Amino acid sequence: MRVLLVGATGFTGRRIARELVGCGHHVRCFVRRGSDRGAIAGGPFEFVVGDLDDPATLLPALRGAEALVSAASIGFGHGPGIVGACETAGVRRAVFFGSTSIFTALPSAAKETRIAAEDAIRDSGLEWTILRPTMIYGGPGDRNVERLLRAAARWPAMPVVGRGSRLVQPVFVDDLAVVAVRALDRDRARRGVYVVPGARALSQRDLFREAFLAVGRRPRLVSVPASLAVRGARMVEILFPKPPVRAEQVLRLLEDKDFEFHAARRDLGYDPVDPVKGLRIEAERLGLGVAR
Repeated sequence: MRVLLVGATGFTGRRIARELVGCGHHVRCFVRRGSDRGAIAGGPFEFVVGDLDDPATLLPALRGAEALVSAASIGFGHGPGIVGACETAGVRRAVFFGSTSIFTALPSAAKETRIAAEDAIRDSGLEWTILRPTMIYGGPGDRNVERLLRAAARWPAMPVVGRGSRLVQPVFVDDLAVVAVRALDRDRARRGVYVVPGARALSQRDLFREAFLAVGRRPRLVSVPASLAVRGARMVEILFPKPPVRAEQVLRLLEDKDFEFHAARRDLGYDPVDPVKGLRIEAERLGLGVAR
């Protein structure tokens, strides 16, 4: 198919771009002016410049396309504009990325924006699929596990909030690329919403321990009371214009993130990598891994 890919230069999008080409699709990438195309430069891609803040710029990019894959977050309010552009251009098949963060019990403006975007997608005339990943990792630039692995390689010990017993279920980015492309071709996936997490959940303590092992170091973990961690994060927010950690992120560490994915396995053949294996792969990609 002729596919317009939105978010092609992002961490997840550039892997989807390569997966689409590998499966024989023609890929047109919708990119901002001045965006870094280095990760997909030299590939058999067509580029169209535009900006999601101006949905009208999507219309030329959608001309002649048969489907759309949006790897861009719908948490920034762009979802309804993308839907409207697809409907105007007559492109019916579309795959969107949502997020399992909509299940948080914490107040969040992004949560409300994501829910509103999903509602707009559901109410549209498109043949849509919504994929809801958990925390994404798998290589340089993932903003999550990369920081964890680099800290494990550098720091003498790692702080764990509370007892570190809350569950996390990060998803490997290559698995998302595969499932996004499969969703385009599977009739059962049309008008379907799928949670796409990692293969199993780990406690935060176990995740941190495995990060140390992935970089060849002995795990050393220090428990920090949750209340102290939250206060510390709030102080960091006051002191730094771009804080490395926010209080909301710490509070979310106190929520379990444990998801089943029977529907994605049934309809999309979803078979994610085990998180321990994924951590080791990422450590190797970052140049931090050890021979095994």
